[in-house]
Amino acid sequence: MSEAHSSQAVQPQPATAAVAAPDDIASRLDACKQLCDNLDGDALHAALQALPRAELSPEQTLLAELLREYPSTNRSGKSLSQQLQEGSVRLELAKAMGSVLAQAWAWESLQIVQFRLRLHHSALHSAAMAMDLLTRAGRGHQAAALGCALCAALVDAELYAEVITRSAALLARRDLLQPSAICAVLNSTASAHFFLASNLPETEAAPHWAACLDMHQQSLQGARAAGMTTRATISHLNLAVVNATLGQSVAAQQHLSQFDLVCEETLAPLGISTVWRGWRRLCAAMLACQSESADAGWADLLDLADSLRGQEGVHQHICEAALATIVRLGRQQGRFEQALAASQELLHLQVELRRKLSKTLADTVDDVMERPKLQQRNAQLAEQGILLEGSLAQRNAQLQQALAELQAEARTRRAAEAELQAAHDELEDQVRLRSRELETAMQALMRQEQQLALSRMVVGVAHEMNTPLGNARMAASTMQASCTHLLADLQTNQMRRSELQSSLATLQSGSAVIDRALERAATLVQRFKALAISQHDEARVDFDVVQLLRTCLESWQAKLADSGVRIQLEPGPAAWRLQGYPRALDEALQQLFENSLLHGFTPGQTGLIQIGLAHAKPAHLQLSWQDDGRGIAAEHLPHVLEPFFTTQLGQSGTGLGLSYVNSLVCDLMGGQVKIDSAPGQGCKIVLLLPLQQS
Repeated sequence: MSEAHSSQAVQPQPATAAVAAPDDIASRLDACKQLCDNLDGDALHAALQALPRAELSPEQTLLAELLREYPSTNRSGKSLSQQLQEGSVRLELAKAMGSVLAQAWAWESLQIVQFRLRLHHSALHSAAMAMDLLTRAGRGHQAAALGCALCAALVDAELYAEVITRSAALLARRDLLQPSAICAVLNSTASAHFFLASNLPETEAAPHWAACLDMHQQSLQGARAAGMTTRATISHLNLAVVNATLGQSVAAQQHLSQFDLVCEETLAPLGISTVWRGWRRLCAAMLACQSESADAGWADLLDLADSLRGQEGVHQHICEAALATIVRLGRQQGRFEQALAASQELLHLQVELRRKLSKTLADTVDDVMERPKLQQRNAQLAEQGILLEGSLAQRNAQLQQALAELQAEARTRRAAEAELQAAHDELEDQVRLRSRELETAMQALMRQEQQLALSRMVVGVAHEMNTPLGNARMAASTMQASCTHLLADLQTNQMRRSELQSSLATLQSGSAVIDRALERAATLVQRFKALAISQHDEARVDFDVVQLLRTCLESWQAKLADSGVRIQLEPGPAAWRLQGYPRALDEALQQLFENSLLHGFTPGQTGLIQIGLAHAKPAHLQLSWQDDGRGIAAEHLPHVLEPFFTTQLGQSGTGLGLSYVNSLVCDLMGGQVKIDSAPGQGCKIVLLLPLQQS
């Protein structure tokens, strides 16, 4: 009949649901609480989602959680028992934090769930606790609003006399109430008078009907003055139901028309339109029963009662009102059988309600009897808590001491690390200094080595070229002297045949010496040029290494016969193909042969040269050249591949043989040259040749 009968309308509603959210977090939480009281679940959850979680204190986090799980706006689908259990946990958490406001909001949430579970005594206790805590927190307006909501809950609990008493006290202090709260109190009081009048004889019910109409009229006027369209529309419906019940059809129809005018626009968004449509259907059926369409109205009245049968909560109140209307109109219109059935069903509903209330009272008595045990248990827990606090304090002192020791150790370690870092930095500086000194020394040594190699090369070139050039100059001077003597004899006409022949012989001998000297110089120049691999213009071809070795052996036989040295080709495959430079390999083998004959063996010494072929990974051929001659001294071994390095400067050789071999094998063929030797143990030279030479 009124908004007190909707489980979604327990809290008072203001004129508008939109609340500005201030920057201050506490103010924003208060704004969220107002949205919660207004039953604006969508705006509430949006405002809670916008809160900066990282900036919330533990107390503010708990307050936000309480608002998120508030029973009137909670859409999680949790059962009432689960909501009651979780609400009790949050209440204990608020007590542990010592937050008065969190405790007040937790008690307020609990009383809503307890009223819905018909735990009326527990709900009243929770509401009283919440109002007391709100008053202590300096929130008298919230405590007053909760008192207004409590009146609506008392109507649901059928404590109508208590509602009338409380509402009178609240209305006496209207200065503390918002217009929406005043309208809520007026509607709750009107509902209490409505249900009292419905259960009393007509002679005793008149004052309650009058009070009911007056309260709804005041609520309508207050809603209009405050611009609360929704509440004004609901007040029109309440007045229509009361007037229809009293048989005042004209007034009832006027208020019902006002309700229909804005019903779809105003009530549908609230999500409670089915409740108000139930009351509207009841009102329309009563008006139809009082008009020419009495039969249709009576059928609609019976159908309404039948559709609400077995339901609880708000719909149960509509069902009771429909049954009471059937009883009253049935007696007036002679429908006694249906009126009797409705009267029995109404009696059954009231008995069932009394039984539930009795059970609730019995449960409350059990709770009261259990309370001393719980208090004793709480005392024991408190004693244990004191002991635990003492133990924790002692343990905390020990931890503080351990922390101080750790901090001292950390300071010592940091000091040691600082010293180590300083030592490390000093060592790094010394290493960098020594590295620079070593780099300078290495550069100087490299310059010296380069200068020495250049000097050795210059000396070698000069020495090698001086010999043939000196011989040529000596022969040229002799020939010049002979020519001068001949010219003198011709001028004096004293030329004799013997002298002419002697002079011609001298000239012929001198020219031969000059020719040999120039040929020697030209040969040396060609060998110098051969050190530059870029001058080697041979094309890469496919050839047989074994066949090349056999050809070389045949060409060396004459020199081998005169030297007493033998060459042996170790057994191997009959053919070995390479993609490379056969003439360059032939020149390298010639240099190895001459090097062994000139430097490996002394004149007249017999010896053996062994040549072997083997596979080398990856994709290389290993050609080994080993003699059993006198070998190379250890101090000379690092320099034997350098140009013009020789231990027989001016005696034999130019110091270019092994250097030429190294250039051909490494620079041209892309291979490697390895030398292993020791004095008196011969020399082994290994050439590593790629099978596919670039």
